[in-house]
Amino acid sequence: MHKDDPFWHSTILIYAGIGDASELVKRTSAIEDNILNSSLFLAAECLGTGPKLIEIDLRHQVIERLKV
Repeated sequence: MHKDDPFWHSTILIYAGIGDASELVKRTSAIEDNILNSSLFLAAECLGTGPKLIEIDLRHQVIERLKV
């Protein structure tokens, strides 16, 4: 995933907002992260686009991981 490339970062967020983003959010939040948790924050940004999620509990999982 090109999550650290600014072009792809924007593209990922647009993609998250156009359909079911469950798989995208799940995969993004599962990436082994750096000390800044950039993958987890990207997953949260995807949730911020107001995506449709078939896996309803996924939003809660990401939010709970952000609280830690």
